[in-house]
Amino acid sequence: MSREYKYDVALSFAGEDRAIVEEVARILKSHGVSVFYDKYEEVDLWGKNLSEHLDEVYRKKARYCVIFISKYYAEKAWPRHERRSALARAMEERGEYILPVRLDNTEIPGIRPTIGYLDIERYPPARLAEAILKKCSVGMPEWRALGFSAPLIIDKIPPLYSLHFFSERMAQAFPGKRGLVEIRDSEAIKGSLDTVLKRPLCVAERDGEGLCTPIWWWRGIRNLYIFRYKFVKEHGYFLINNDELNITKLVAHRSSAEDMEFVYIETSAVNPSGIYTFTNSKLAEMVTEFGFAWEELGYYKGRYISRAEYDDGYAKINGEIVYLGGEADLRRRFLTPYNMLIAPFDSRINNNSIDFKITELLNGVLTGVCTLEDIIELLRRSPKGKTR
Repeated sequence: MSREYKYDVALSFAGEDRAIVEEVARILKSHGVSVFYDKYEEVDLWGKNLSEHLDEVYRKKARYCVIFISKYYAEKAWPRHERRSALARAMEERGEYILPVRLDNTEIPGIRPTIGYLDIERYPPARLAEAILKKCSVGMPEWRALGFSAPLIIDKIPPLYSLHFFSERMAQAFPGKRGLVEIRDSEAIKGSLDTVLKRPLCVAERDGEGLCTPIWWWRGIRNLYIFRYKFVKEHGYFLINNDELNITKLVAHRSSAEDMEFVYIETSAVNPSGIYTFTNSKLAEMVTEFGFAWEELGYYKGRYISRAEYDDGYAKINGEIVYLGGEADLRRRFLTPYNMLIAPFDSRINNNSIDFKITELLNGVLTGVCTLEDIIELLRRSPKGKTR
């Protein structure tokens, strides 16, 4: 079993270089990396014996230590103290621990010139943060690598645990209700989803061996665990994973059979972003083939960019080429009405023998030729136990 650390990375630097380090720390933190950066620890450091505490951090509590080498770093007492602790750890483990970044050509005692460096001229803060993120992903807890925030920790995950997990959420969101419960009021929809999809959205065993992703979205052959949920108030949409959803209708199915419970959501269409050109015939083509039409793009600092720019890591913004630095987010927007199911991993929905039928029925619900009762009847006739 891999060793657990309080911090993924500790940053060691001189105060004169704070502007660079703070930008790196901000990006790392925004990506969920646990980073030791003094400004983030001010309350925790208050009143502590800093010499002892910083020795613990740089020698024992971080997976990696990034050292920002400069003439100021060589001169200052506290960076020297941090460096000694980091070097002691590196000597003990004889593995990759110290990750040096050159801000200038100053030589630092104990940091051999043969060690691999990154140079700030080639790796400005955003690109450097991206490199650290890649480094930290090796050995990262599985739940974090999958995009989750902190999990619920239990001793042992029992079989079919997702059913119990989801049923508890459904009972809290729709107490005393049975059968189909339809909601169209926007505040009530938000309140229900806030309960069903509240954090934590994953469960991990205390020893780090087991992981459960209990709640998934389903649309036939398209399905994935839900790792992110929030309501974006300023724009009025829900964000589930990477999907922007203008939800106009929610229907909960409460049942005494936990593997039959689900939440159905339906969205209205949004206008295209303007990144791509969509003709009416193109939208109709997509609806005929898939049941709905959508656009996939990136989202960077409040603006949309193309999917190709997102993949490249560079975008043309206001006439200039901008390095995205790992800060862009993948998004999907639906240009025609869309629907999907939310259900536990161990639901009867998780059965690849009915994937195409689920897709057909959900498309039929959108056009009015099928009902949710048709989906319930399909699940009732389906075998228990996942086959995926």
